[in-house]
Amino acid sequence: MEMYERVRAINKLYPDAKYDIADDNSITWFDDRTMPTDDDLAQVITDLEDEDRYISLKITTTNYIYENYPQNKQNSDLTDKFYFDSQLREAGITDLDKQVNDQVTAFYSGTSIDDIIAGLTDDMKIPLGQLIKVAIRVQWVQMCKAAYMDAKLNKTVLTLPEVNDVVVD
Repeated sequence: MEMYERVRAINKLYPDAKYDIADDNSITWFDDRTMPTDDDLAQVITDLEDEDRYISLKITTTNYIYENYPQNKQNSDLTDKFYFDSQLREAGITDLDKQVNDQVTAFYSGTSIDDIIAGLTDDMKIPLGQLIKVAIRVQWVQMCKAAYMDAKLNKTVLTLPEVNDVVVD
């Protein structure tokens, strides 16, 4: 166990501990509490490594999302969603959520966005098309978050979903 790891583990266990490190890397303990054993420190080091890994996974996932789907685009999508959603509901569309969800499922099952929009009536191409695109981008973000949680919980390699043409549109 390296000195850096030992010191980091001690500081995690006892943030206010009183000790000194000699030139030979030995630790002199001045604290009233019992100095943690190497086994205690090993467990804390494992926990710290897990925390570091989780933070790294989170940062990687967050950066990936924002690099491909910037905050300003997310804000614009939120405005579009409210605008087109209210327009379509006022026009009497009752199964809007189902229509959007069905088209998002179709997209992630291999149907191109062009084919999806081509299948809409002319008066629905813009409002419903925009809602579908927003939902596709939101689904992609959820897939990124699911990949992060899977890697975190199962301690596996983080595999983020590919960026599709709708996310970068």
